[in-house]
Amino acid sequence: MAVAVRQTEEFGISGHADVPNFRGFNAWINALPGGRTKLIVTGAVETHARNMKPVLTPTTTPNMPATTLVLDMTIVKQGEMGSSAFQYWPARYEEAASKGQFEHLIIRWDGEELISLEVAEIE
Repeated sequence: MAVAVRQTEEFGISGHADVPNFRGFNAWINALPGGRTKLIVTGAVETHARNMKPVLTPTTTPNMPATTLVLDMTIVKQGEMGSSAFQYWPARYEEAASKGQFEHLIIRWDGEELISLEVAEIE
């Protein structure tokens, strides 16, 4: 089944050296029969070392519609040893959701909107 999912074409915010490069973010509610209905967000984020991984965490934002989910993206050190290697690592977030619960997703970096996506539904 083909599903229209809006995919980002952005690769960072111009003029902000500390913002990581990113690509291929998608957001959808998986409501296929036989499983739990959930929101899934996937993408890739470039880090400068093998032990640095992207993490997406939900946050609350005043005056945001209930159908909009805001995630903060951070880069977290996982383990002590990590060779220097610029490469893209998968970023993923999942949470239980009902059909129609989310229509829009915002991913922020250091409090600034980085990615804005429409949330698709797969039934």
